[in-house]
Amino acid sequence: MADPAGQGFPGSYQVVYRYVTALRHGQPIRPSGVAHGPAVKGPTHPPRLTARPLSYLLIRRPEKRTPDEQEQLVQIQQHDPTLAQIALLAETFAQMVRQRTPNALQTWIEMVLTSRLPDLQRFATGLQQDAAVRAALKLPYSNGQTEGHVTRLKLLKRPMYGRAK
Repeated sequence: MADPAGQGFPGSYQVVYRYVTALRHGQPIRPSGVAHGPAVKGPTHPPRLTARPLSYLLIRRPEKRTPDEQEQLVQIQQHDPTLAQIALLAETFAQMVRQRTPNALQTWIEMVLTSRLPDLQRFATGLQQDAAVRAALKLPYSNGQTEGHVTRLKLLKRPMYGRAK
């Protein structure tokens, strides 16, 4: 990297770093010659959603979403019709799994297959071919307790092999 002082900039890398970081977070920028008083807040924009928070927002129960999350989801759906369709399908699927309604599975799969979402179409095709999915929706049995014991055992074994430091 070129030396900023050699190019006429009297500041340091730290000054540039703080400036760029503030810009990225949407915070107001203070000129370097001004005393460090309270910063004047400008209009705040909602933080950008990455894939993980967005997917969490889509499958979260509607009644458990905060008003800010609900508003953010509405804005996303209004902005992009594809995301609106994904939001509807995700919420329908999550509700179907929570309520264990196996009759709704075939309807949901048909909705996905008629959509123009190739990733969800592959997922729906896989669900259609998997008998365990229908059984999970129909039967009251769960292997959650077994999985919990397996996780606990793995947690206990890790320190023995030096993996947990």
